[in-house]
Amino acid sequence: MVLPLDYGQPEPETLRRRCDVMSLFSVCKPLWRSTCVSVCLLALLAWNTYAQRASTALEGVVTDTSGAIVQGAKITLVSQETSFTRTAGTNESGTYSFPDLTPGTYNISAEAPGFKKAVVNGLRLYVGTPLIQNVQLQVGEVSEEVSVTAAAPLLRQTTAEIGTVIEGKVLTELPLNGRNFLQLNLLSPGAIRSKNSNTFDAVQIDPTAQSFNVNGQRGDYNLYLLDGVAIKEYQHGSNTFSPSVDAVQEFNQGASNYSAAFGSEAGAQVSLVTKAGTNELHGVLYEFLRNNKLDARNFFEQTTNQEGRIVAPPYRRNQFGVGIGGPVIFPKIYNGEQVRGHGAEPAFRQHSHLLFRPDEFPRF
Repeated sequence: MVLPLDYGQPEPETLRRRCDVMSLFSVCKPLWRSTCVSVCLLALLAWNTYAQRASTALEGVVTDTSGAIVQGAKITLVSQETSFTRTAGTNESGTYSFPDLTPGTYNISAEAPGFKKAVVNGLRLYVGTPLIQNVQLQVGEVSEEVSVTAAAPLLRQTTAEIGTVIEGKVLTELPLNGRNFLQLNLLSPGAIRSKNSNTFDAVQIDPTAQSFNVNGQRGDYNLYLLDGVAIKEYQHGSNTFSPSVDAVQEFNQGASNYSAAFGSEAGAQVSLVTKAGTNELHGVLYEFLRNNKLDARNFFEQTTNQEGRIVAPPYRRNQFGVGIGGPVIFPKIYNGEQVRGHGAEPAFRQHSHLLFRPDEFPRF
């Protein structure tokens, strides 16, 4: 006699294993949750660390005409390009500080009871180059204002770093063979053309890949950052790509004495910042032409034409592009709400609530 097996009832050993697995999962669930949260927080911290490398800072001391410090003064910083505004106050030593600022041009104002309002216009902040701007207040009414124009500092006042900032105006106005921003790195002290060229530069197949040495370090030891994110290609020690010089706002090439934030490489620390949108609409349309009809022939290039004359080899290169930037305007967002009535009230009515005001969104 054969008895049928009941597959719907698991064996006691199987039930015991399921209970053990469920118990283990219930115990480990909080651990997994905390681990995921920790990993996410560490990722955000790492992202912020990279982003700080492409920023700058502003600090200073507020005093009166006698040199005494002014505590509790209100400091307002406004970007000329985007109208971005930050405020801070002076501490007990009369010092104010604005860390992690986007490179650009700013206006700063200082206000305190019993003093005239002081305004400093045209503060130019460069990437990786913190600036010190002291403000002096004069006795008078707050409604009165004293405005001055900032002067460019002759030396770096906050750090001992040795380096050079190349502005976008230099990149676009100087003729560059290949239109690569790194072709101006030789303007920095201690930088020379790499003698142990990487693979690309040794055979000259890509004019946008440039290798250079700084203070005797190998070109492979240079670090390249784009808006705070590393773009180094470690196989050949060069940058992975070169953005258009029209899209570059500026770049800072640190040669020595740079901060610990740039401790991953021993050579030059190249921090590149791209252009951002402003309150005004702007754009660029360009075409750069290279043709053998316009270039002189290399002495060692013995190319002959059908007539037997030595001529320059055929070469035609066109670099063209277009770029546009401006403010991002957020439309008004409404949330419709329906209310139904009865009796003498309207049978149907609808009203809206403004969830976001236009002034809550800065212009980028």
